[in-house]
Amino acid sequence: YGDHLAGTVGEDTPYGRIGDLSHLSKVYAEKLLTGFDTIARFPEIGTDRSDITSGVFSHPIEQHVVYYRFTSTRLRMMLLRPVRADTVRPVEL
Repeated sequence: YGDHLAGTVGEDTPYGRIGDLSHLSKVYAEKLLTGFDTIARFPEIGTDRSDITSGVFSHPIEQHVVYYRFTSTRLRMMLLRPVRADTVRPVEL
């Protein structure tokens, strides 16, 4: 998949050129999961979106925006939208 790597490879190593789109989608899915994990550990990281519905927060992950609610014991992911469509009506949540 792509060019040969030189030197030491770590988490900060850039992906480089990827020719296999199936692999690329898996890489993107891993980035989304990392973003979900960040929200789960630090739910207050999001932007308060009470203008949409009370208690809703949003946080961008790559080319998407996650809408969610959280309490002291629970996190509920409500919606995942592309950044270009970051206009949500209360009916959609």
